Amino acid sequence: MSVLTGNQVQEIFELAKKKKFALPAVNVIGSSSINATLETAAKLNAPVIIQFSNGGGSFNAGKGLGNIDQIASVKGSIAGAKHVHELSKEYKLAEDLSHYEQKNIFLESTSSIVFDRLNSRAFIGFSPRTNKELAHSWCKNNNFEMIGFETQGHTGDPIYHTDVFMYVGTNMIGICLDIIKPEYLDQVTREVNKYHDVMLLEKDQLLDFCGNAIELRNQDDEKFLIMSSRAREALHVSQEEFLLNHFKEIIHADLSTIELYGGGSARCMVTELM
Repeated sequence: MSVLTGNQVQEIFELAKKKKFALPAVNVIGSSSINATLETAAKLNAPVIIQFSNGGGSFNAGKGLGNIDQIASVKGSIAGAKHVHELSKEYKLAEDLSHYEQKNIFLESTSSIVFDRLNSRAFIGFSPRTNKELAHSWCKNNNFEMIGFETQGHTGDPIYHTDVFMYVGTNMIGICLDIIKPEYLDQVTREVNKYHDVMLLEKDQLLDFCGNAIELRNQDDEKFLIMSSRAREALHVSQEEFLLNHFKEIIHADLSTIELYGGGSARCMVTELM
């Protein structure tokens, strides 16, 4: 795993602005949180910003070091940076596909692939951001059954990410079948109904990010559905009743800035651990 600094970081920021994607930033406070962040980034083959606040740097330095003139914050942050540089060499990427980008071939992680983890299946809508051959190779190498298909969105083009129009929970799937091309519709309908209750989304609801949601659990193993307030408000009463039969609560927040400028919503802001 590489550590980028200085001008290299600025290049990544410029790429993120151009391609309209966000980078997660983790405020770390010591070796445990640094290591957890490195491990997660390596497992997901994903970039991450590791950062120290004044308090985090001071905590890493230890309570015994006074923080007059921010000395503990500065020294603790420097020590943390050295920790990152040293251990990043040992955290190897499980499968680095980044070189395909130089050929304009893309498979954009859990945006391109919506996982049914319990049944080792991967739902994949092919698009310029989701290459069919690369997706097939990834699924074969990672023992997932690929359920691939083509879509057509409001503009007539393929929908770029699968998590725009569907999500998979433990017992239910939310999906818009209206955007599935006719030659794939029977297959997709059969597969989503195989193990789950299915809630259908309308095509226009995708514009309100109703398909960009994710199931999360708390420490008591209670299931929640996470989505934006805009998506929550666009649900029909029957859909809300369906969801509340499967989740303890629909948790939502105002993500209007992300939705306006980033092109994504709640699901795009949550990292899955494989």
